[in-house]
Amino acid sequence: MKSFFTLLLSAICLYTFAQTPFLPTSVVVYRVGDGASALSNRSAKVYLDEFSPTGTLIQSIAMPTQTVGTNAALTASGTSTSEGLITRSTDGHYLVFGGYNSDTGYVSISASPSASIRRVIGRVDAFSSINTSTQLGISSFDKNNIRGVVSTDGIQFWASGSGSGIRYGQMGDSSIRISSGTVASNFRGIHIFDNQLYVSSTSGSTKGLFKVGTGLPTDSSNAALSLLSAIPTTGSPFQFFFADLSPTIPGVDVLYIADDGATAGGIQKFSFDGTYWQSNGSLIPPVTGTRGLAGIVSGSTVALVTTTPSKLYSLIDASGYNQPMSGTTFTEMATAANNTAFKGVALAPVGIVAPLKMISFKAVMSANGTNLNWTSENETNVKNFSIERSKDANSYTSIGTIGAQNRNEANYAFIDKAPFEGINYYRLKMTDNNGSFKYSNVISVVNRSTPKIELFPNPAANNITISHGKAVSGASITINTAGGQLVKTITIESGAVQTKIAVDNLLRGHYIVTFNNNGEKSVTKFMKQ
Repeated sequence: MKSFFTLLLSAICLYTFAQTPFLPTSVVVYRVGDGASALSNRSAKVYLDEFSPTGTLIQSIAMPTQTVGTNAALTASGTSTSEGLITRSTDGHYLVFGGYNSDTGYVSISASPSASIRRVIGRVDAFSSINTSTQLGISSFDKNNIRGVVSTDGIQFWASGSGSGIRYGQMGDSSIRISSGTVASNFRGIHIFDNQLYVSSTSGSTKGLFKVGTGLPTDSSNAALSLLSAIPTTGSPFQFFFADLSPTIPGVDVLYIADDGATAGGIQKFSFDGTYWQSNGSLIPPVTGTRGLAGIVSGSTVALVTTTPSKLYSLIDASGYNQPMSGTTFTEMATAANNTAFKGVALAPVGIVAPLKMISFKAVMSANGTNLNWTSENETNVKNFSIERSKDANSYTSIGTIGAQNRNEANYAFIDKAPFEGINYYRLKMTDNNGSFKYSNVISVVNRSTPKIELFPNPAANNITISHGKAVSGASITINTAGGQLVKTITIESGAVQTKIAVDNLLRGHYIVTFNNNGEKSVTKFMKQ
């Protein structure tokens, strides 16, 4: 049986990270309480606890308890069972979750009036940067709690809770209610799968899991709720996870629900036959009260993490489509400390991959040789830089290799102690750990140890005149762009000591002129006006 760690590694690529990043193989739990005093209905501190796949606590990120700049406070009720249903945005780059714009210690925070204690959406990116600037409208979840939040991109948000249905808004804005009519308003988990919004509910006769409209509704015109068929309506569903395991059923076809019901609780599994969702049974953890749930899919195997108020578990379901979870067991990963409680759980966000970029690449001739310096940014998974040199800008040879620093911005230096006489062309071959590579731009520099030639006028508009040594048979003059591209070749009459060349058809810029006299080269530059 593969471990949760192995499956998580196989499902995640390498990403670029900055200060205090999340590790891409981690899971993150929304925790309430700092352990200093017993939890109550008062507002308490909120932390995001990052755990490795083996359950090692990596870091705890504290949410603000006071407003600073545009960031509001974000606290939660110490004893509410349904708050803190954190999710990862569908683009993978953010964690999103709800709370209250209140300091700690506010009595019965879940029943507070939203006009004075605004409900807040928190967003944390892969680099642990916190944004709590999104406060919902004054009627949002009034005297009730905000429970779940989901986002596509860290900009658009859908929030669930009690008394206000489902709310839609964008970062920094207020929200509008999109669930319409007299349908259930006691919503819990909310998530997006296959570009479709779903929500769980425990209100009256409408308990179960609902599809919300078609796609991702942003107003009440397309937010009608439809109960997924054959999903039990007598349980207590919280977070959920869909998977696509059957090759013959279009879209998601396996569903897992975290249910904290006393009898049919635990992790419930269902499979879709194209018309109905069929039950595949359930699995009860050693400590009951499962509420948080997140997962990944690897082939036909699903790796899940789930939380109870006191435990974080992982489990691997390798049974596949429309099969009971036989052989599946809960593996304890972590235990909540005294006077704290685990809420929802999500996979860690991953950073936005930025391509390796060359900021500068320069060559300067000195008495020691050619001094090459370059600066790059966004280095990730880069193995090394190979310095290549050419005398004709066509055939290159490696003259040295420097290992990559793999930093956000890195500076490098290399000395070519034996440059060619005349023009030297340089480029960098940048190789990744997987063997793929690409080249930098080509730069050139002139080794002036060779005899000089005279060129005038400089700058030039129409013609240049070059005074050079006495030409032998086969002598020539070439003109190259500063980047090494050949633009002119002129054969020199034997015995000539001066050559006039028309340059009126050249583009404005800098050019390199080389006089080749039977292998003896002289080089100079000019600027075309």
